[in-house]
Amino acid sequence: MNNFHRDEVAGQGRVVSVGEASEMLGVSAQTVRNWIQAGVLDASRTFGNHRRVCVRSIRRWNGEDEEQQEEKQTICYARVSTQAQKKEGNLSRQENRLVEYCQKEFQNSRENILVISESGSGLNETRRGYLKLIDLILGGKIERIVVEHRDRIARFGTKVFTVLCERMNVDLVVTNAKSDISHEEELSADVLSIITVFSAKVNGRRGGEESRMVLTDAVKTRIIQLYQQGLAQTQITIIIREENFRCPKTNRKYAIHAVRQTIHQQEKILKALPVSTSPIEKFIQEKCIRAEGERVFTRPFSREYSIWCKAHNLPSVTSQNLTISLKRMFKLGRNGSGYSFINGIALKDYPRASRSHLG
Repeated sequence: MNNFHRDEVAGQGRVVSVGEASEMLGVSAQTVRNWIQAGVLDASRTFGNHRRVCVRSIRRWNGEDEEQQEEKQTICYARVSTQAQKKEGNLSRQENRLVEYCQKEFQNSRENILVISESGSGLNETRRGYLKLIDLILGGKIERIVVEHRDRIARFGTKVFTVLCERMNVDLVVTNAKSDISHEEELSADVLSIITVFSAKVNGRRGGEESRMVLTDAVKTRIIQLYQQGLAQTQITIIIREENFRCPKTNRKYAIHAVRQTIHQQEKILKALPVSTSPIEKFIQEKCIRAEGERVFTRPFSREYSIWCKAHNLPSVTSQNLTISLKRMFKLGRNGSGYSFINGIALKDYPRASRSHLG
């Protein structure tokens, strides 16, 4: 941080941005700038050449006591390492625990508690929430900072942060702090922190490699072929791994996400094409009648489909996998005895299959 305020060094008191000053005065930001130019408000510039308005001059304009002491806030800082942890609710639960602690221990009202939360690595020293926390400390706007664990602030460098808080008269409260920690225990904790961080980074990188896998034309063709036969995604994954299909980039066997990606792309293509050429569709075109009000029980349908597959030198599928494929094409139902049937089609040569599960 190199954006320290020059007027604070000169002892002009607390300063605020033009936007904050406009809210305090109830005027537009441009009006604040005009008043600064006219000398109505005292202002200075930061090292980054941004205007900062002296709060004393704002109070003077409002007819308030220039030396009025503002009530300082309590900051609850919460952090998780990944977006996945945030989606699971870990971050929100951490926030709630901190707010409840402040209300119970310090009798703070909810309006006087500012919650800063973010997701990011503890090794990242440029996190937005972390930098905002430092800005608030340097601005003298807060009384205390409350965290659950010291490593929520940062994995390393917390001693520097602690010294900064001490110099600015800010209390750093760690709700789950351990007392009487020996030097050996502290050193062990540092080593574990290093292992934890880099282990998470390695696992995250491996997960990224999975998503960056290159799918060859051969494995795509094989996946689509097995999918059209009515096999489930897990079974397709087992088969292509047994057949030793590997990614040319990582030399690793393909996982189920490769199957899902290929099937998703295939379904997009099928939606754009007017005709489907899967074996099940061919069987239905040759051996079935499509009509509203017709139905056929899945057991005789599966039996006839297996016979048809053998006649056409196609691998047969189990009735369970066939049912999964049919669910994507038709609406299935069950009779009073619990036997499932397919709505909208009937076998041409076996009308009894529409009345009985035995066909």
